[in-house]
Formats: sequence, structure tokens, C-alpha cells
Amino acid sequence: MIKKKIPLIDDTPEGFLCTSCLLPMQYQKKINNAYLWQCFKCGKKYFVSNSF
Repeated sequence: MIKKKIPLIDDTPEGFLCTSCLLPMQYQKKINNAYLWQCFKCGKKYFVSNSF
């Protein structure tokens, strides 16, 4: 079983797609130790942190 993870800025995402419109997500900026990824079409955002 392979788990896909949401990439941090160091990992260039080749297949990181928006779950709404299936277009590529783009890295925006880092906010409070979380990386912000956003869809360039619909604007959906993912905040990704590597802390648990």
C-alpha cells in the first residue's frame, strides 16, 4: 500500500492536484510553520505542516 503525501516546498509536486477541479496546486508561502498550497483555478487551499 502506497500513501501519497502532500508535498512540502522542498518536494516539487509533479502530481499534486486539486481535489475539486483536478488542476495542479501551486506553492504560495509559509505561514506559522505550515506551507500553503493553493489551486490557481478554484482557489482551494491546503495548509501542510511537518510537525505532529
